[in-house]
Amino acid sequence: MADSNYVWLASWFRANYLHHHLRPIDLALHQRLRKPLSKSLLPLLEIGWYAAKGQPYTKSYHDLYHAFLLKEHRYLAHITRQLDSAHQELAQERVLAHWTYRQAAKGWDWLITYYPGEKFAEEQHARATRRQLAIHIAHRAQPLSPAFPARRDRVPPLLAEILAVCGDRQNQAAYQKVIREYSEGLLWMALAETRHAAREAWITKNTGAYFMETVKQLARLRAADPETSQAETLPGEETVTATSTAAPARDAPPRRASVLGRRWLVLQSGRVLCRA
Repeated sequence: MADSNYVWLASWFRANYLHHHLRPIDLALHQRLRKPLSKSLLPLLEIGWYAAKGQPYTKSYHDLYHAFLLKEHRYLAHITRQLDSAHQELAQERVLAHWTYRQAAKGWDWLITYYPGEKFAEEQHARATRRQLAIHIAHRAQPLSPAFPARRDRVPPLLAEILAVCGDRQNQAAYQKVIREYSEGLLWMALAETRHAAREAWITKNTGAYFMETVKQLARLRAADPETSQAETLPGEETVTATSTAAPARDAPPRRASVLGRRWLVLQSGRVLCRA
């Protein structure tokens, strides 16, 4: 088995995920359902009812047995015997109110109309409540117009985070130079590793020196693997490889910190790293 596996997410999927265009899944309900067909029908019906704005959703039997790889039947008695056990299980969970069969206008096919149950109405009400709450919080969180101009000596967010992690404001000029010379994504990566190393008590000397050495190591690792630096990333983000054959420096950060930092950065750039 490989030590690590990479999955490149499609751009449309990553954009929807980052903008929270998601539909929550009721895991407890999924686990309570015992029949595989019930578990397959559940997301199909939820999406169908949502698209129909809560109205009954109709699906042809031809589409169902093709989508779920079912055995094809032509007689209604056989079709109801095949599907109704799953329909009844969904009805017991209040997902499905009732369902009807009617023959299609052409051919032998049958049309099945599904009527949403109480659970779907409850979920839609809860979703609307969450949406209204989010809008209310967003309006309240809008900053008021400042009555006075902002101070010119305000510390940039990245520099403020470096000072908070390293804790030595006397080296602010050195940190400003690092910000000018290295990419912002690489610096956030180094900060994440430094913060973790401090929590694990791996730093025996100065936190600022540890951070500076981490920045240099990550820059060398990035330069050593041009293929990684050319990979697709989000705007303003960088990817860094965590594989190197060079011997670590005397005060170099431990290897585990680099691994954790790599995992954090890979997720930020749209790559998912699964370690065996």
